[in-house]
Amino acid sequence: MQRRLGLAAKLVATAQRICRNYLPHACLLISLILALTACRSSMFLAPESTEQSWVRGWGGAEADVGQALALDPASGLYLAGTTASVGAGNLDALLLSYDADGALSWRASFGGTGADGALAVTADANAIYVAGSTASFSQQGLSEYAELLLLSYNSAGTLNWRRTWAPVWLDVSPCQYCEALAAAGDGAGGVYLAGYATGQTLPAPGSSALYWHYRPDGQLLGADYWQAAASTVARAITLDDDHGLWLAGELLAESGAADVFVLGLDLSGSVQLAAGWGGAEWEQARALAWNSTGLYVAGLTESPGQGGFDALILKLGSSGQLQWARSWGAAGVDELSGLAPAADGTIYAVGRTSSFNTVGHDILVLRFDAEGELLGAWRWEGNELDDARAATIGSGALMIAGSGPATAGQWWPINGVWEILEAQLTTLSGSLQPATGLEGAPEGVSEWGAAGEQLGGGGADVCVQRRSLLSF
Repeated sequence: MQRRLGLAAKLVATAQRICRNYLPHACLLISLILALTACRSSMFLAPESTEQSWVRGWGGAEADVGQALALDPASGLYLAGTTASVGAGNLDALLLSYDADGALSWRASFGGTGADGALAVTADANAIYVAGSTASFSQQGLSEYAELLLLSYNSAGTLNWRRTWAPVWLDVSPCQYCEALAAAGDGAGGVYLAGYATGQTLPAPGSSALYWHYRPDGQLLGADYWQAAASTVARAITLDDDHGLWLAGELLAESGAADVFVLGLDLSGSVQLAAGWGGAEWEQARALAWNSTGLYVAGLTESPGQGGFDALILKLGSSGQLQWARSWGAAGVDELSGLAPAADGTIYAVGRTSSFNTVGHDILVLRFDAEGELLGAWRWEGNELDDARAATIGSGALMIAGSGPATAGQWWPINGVWEILEAQLTTLSGSLQPATGLEGAPEGVSEWGAAGEQLGGGGADVCVQRRSLLSF
């Protein structure tokens, strides 16, 4: 409706300028006719698509969280996350399949007696890849330690295969945690994963960013880690138009602060860019997106800051040069976890904000263009504990996944400070090294739920929304 009124206002202003000196008595009539025509035309050509927008919740008696989204090539939607309500017990990896109308087609879970979860998902015409971590099937004999988990499903929700992986460091120290935090299809039916592993004491204590490459049949093609003097974590991964690979996350300093960490690789796997970005406080990248204008990085920053944390967006050119940096925030904590490029060249960023209520947080959506101009900001006010962790765009709608105890709520336009940031990228020293690991294929407990099943009511629930782009 805002766009329709904007069009009407422009036509009214044009009519008034043209006729003010020539047809003063007809000016008002012409203006009203044009305004009504604009509104009526927009009603027929671009209706406010309430029937295209929906909100769905899924959950049981325990806590359930949505972490990642992927489009189904058949126009549906896949949501990956973690459930304590169904499965083998404790926490299990969860995959939900929705059709275009928001009906649940099926749900699948996988796990064991320990804590297992899905943090990433990507899909193509042949497979759905779900990645995260598992503590149920330790290959090191240490049940409290987590290892990489990768699952492959077909479009009906049948498990094709499963894989685990744990690094074997040169200093023979055990890996306490190894997780995949992001996934991207390789364009040939396989999948890239990005994440981290801890437990390495050489060359530095802490964690190392890793990426893995798997074939469609589950064969590991390679695993590499970033070797540097400081700890790193990879939280996002994407491919560019030349099938170059980009990773982003954080670089941890000895002072306890963190900078954004960006790593760019060419098609052969050679490092083209290793850079950090940040100020004196904490910065972190959580999402990446590529379109024809360049690479977008989203996360949070504490250094400039309107409140505790502000939403952070960086844009890099195709060769890795920083084009601009922006923050958005108000009095509370504002952060971004997902990016979705639209066909018109604009970008949607999603996350959460605590700046506009006294308790809890709301879903946050920002829309901006390739030049770094803010086009709008909105929040979804549901029930105090709503957040968005991932987003994607398909069929003229923005899909958002996260968690929230309610599916009833309202979108509100909001105002914050959109700030130009002056910090520049800094070149990092380090090298990409092959990682040796233990590979496994655990049996686990794989469960499947029938179409139409909708649980809900206890603890935190998975929440997924489809919102027409015409509404923003």
